[in-house]
Amino acid sequence: MRAGQLKNRTVAKLISKLKGTGPDGWVLRGELQQDARHYFDYFEELLSQPGIHLTGDITPSYAGLTAETLACIRDGFAERNIRVAAVFLMRDPVGRAISAAQMNRSKRDWREGVPLTGSFDKAVLRYAQSKHHDLRANYPRTIKTMREVFSPEDCHLYLYEALFSEDALAELTQKFGVSLRPEQTSNRVYGRAKSGTDVSTNTRLALRQSLEPTYAYCAREFPESAALWATQGA
Repeated sequence: MRAGQLKNRTVAKLISKLKGTGPDGWVLRGELQQDARHYFDYFEELLSQPGIHLTGDITPSYAGLTAETLACIRDGFAERNIRVAAVFLMRDPVGRAISAAQMNRSKRDWREGVPLTGSFDKAVLRYAQSKHHDLRANYPRTIKTMREVFSPEDCHLYLYEALFSEDALAELTQKFGVSLRPEQTSNRVYGRAKSGTDVSTNTRLALRQSLEPTYAYCAREFPESAALWATQGA
């Protein structure tokens, strides 16, 4: 069997198992992180399939990557003649902190530092001061890093709340060369938060105050954020 065939079979096996939710999926995700060759092989194999010219990978954790790591990703794909674009979605900082804490409590996932028991208000405030929150929600740092690594045409910055209109979706799909699907503007991956995971007005005010540097930065860089995010903490 030739080396190329062996690699394709290995990657196909990775893709098959990565679609699962059992332990094998987590093990293989770890393998992709530990061996960069598997990471690049995975996406190269996806793009080699008929009719596929665009693929992606999404996780809030990418927001915390260093410039060195992002450059390694960019250059690793460039060696395979694959162009990489970085897309960063910024959600209202207060809403994002609350939503992240809600999701982690719902999933009973303590790994991001969200206390799973006790007052949800206290849990959100604690999370907003954690290194896990800073890793994913320090917008100024993430944008600075992106701009260091990617050219302007490959660096895409969007306000999350501004995406849910047909005009915004049309602009986005045209930029990336995919079909317009207006029905996607009403699609939500996660549903409503469970009972007991909302916060008080005082907690929203405290979050707004603690996250003021991010609001101020975004108001300068993305003036429309001031109106889109005006109600948080009110």
